[in-house]
Amino acid sequence: MKTVPMYYTTSGNDVDAYTLPELREGKVYNLLKEAERIMHDEWEANGHDDRGSCVLGAGIEVWHVKPRARIAKPLVVIRQVAQGNVSSHAAAQPAIEFLREQGIDARWNDGRMD
Repeated sequence: MKTVPMYYTTSGNDVDAYTLPELREGKVYNLLKEAERIMHDEWEANGHDDRGSCVLGAGIEVWHVKPRARIAKPLVVIRQVAQGNVSSHAAAQPAIEFLREQGIDARWNDGRMD
């Protein structure tokens, strides 16, 4: 994890951002896989609900810094489980809480309307 400015170098707002190797293997990867399972299980427990507007690109995101980059940008690391934004958001809440308990700053991204 690196502490870098968000969006542009003179923003004055630093965040802890994950590198690609951290997101692809090791402890953070395992925690993301567990959060993905939690999200899917919650969606199943809700009866495979698909309420809300059809959106693309929604999911749980974390701050990410690319190789040789000096800034962080959000990256969706767990994709939505349904097309409906209301159902996906509801299913993601337990997973986001799990990640925060593990020290990972994750949040929901609503994507864009289709």
